[in-house]
Amino acid sequence: MKIIKTEKMEMLRSVPIFSQFDEEELANLAEIVKIALYKKGEWFFSKDDVGTYLFVIQKGLARVVVEGEDVREVTLSILQESSFFGEMSILDGKPRSATVIAQEDCSVLVITRNSFLKFIKQYPSVGIKILTVLCQRLRKTDQQVETLAFLKAEQKVADVLLKLKEEYGKKTEEGLLLDIKLTHSEIGSLAGMTRETSNRVLSRFIKRGWIKRIGKKIMLLDQMALYKEIQKKGGE
Repeated sequence: MKIIKTEKMEMLRSVPIFSQFDEEELANLAEIVKIALYKKGEWFFSKDDVGTYLFVIQKGLARVVVEGEDVREVTLSILQESSFFGEMSILDGKPRSATVIAQEDCSVLVITRNSFLKFIKQYPSVGIKILTVLCQRLRKTDQQVETLAFLKAEQKVADVLLKLKEEYGKKTEEGLLLDIKLTHSEIGSLAGMTRETSNRVLSRFIKRGWIKRIGKKIMLLDQMALYKEIQKKGGE
């Protein structure tokens, strides 16, 4: 797949970790970027792999997963267009901390560790810009850990749905459509619970009129009820 340099620059500009780069920095970064294709279900890398690449999704969706204490797969996040991943290992040289799998066919921009480190040495100020974005991502991860640790099942699912709306929400006359196809099992994985538990919780939300299913997508009908659910004490 051939993509001209200006297209690479525009794509990189839309990525949070590169959004503060000036034109010269973006132009030089575009020079070291390659394009790769991954089929649905293919692994970009697995936990404990040696980290040699940084990835940016140009098109498609990917899942970041880890194995839970009961050997159940837990989805940490779903990555969409302009999302980046693999940055930790290429910066510190340590093994991958999670597995990333293509949720659907993906086109990605790829940067090797050696090329990226040379780029940072050439433009030292870039390091500060990158650290700012990484700190924001770390804070978000801390919030997710706190959610999984202290919230009950219904609160966890409500929290997942409201966080998904930030990236995938599309307003309609009926409500807010989460424009991403997710199974009950995948929602359960995002909430750190089994498919059976997520099925029960989602069924309750549907009966209460808070959400509805539209094919493999979910429509949020009563966001305030979901917010109030998170604030409640007790629950399943």
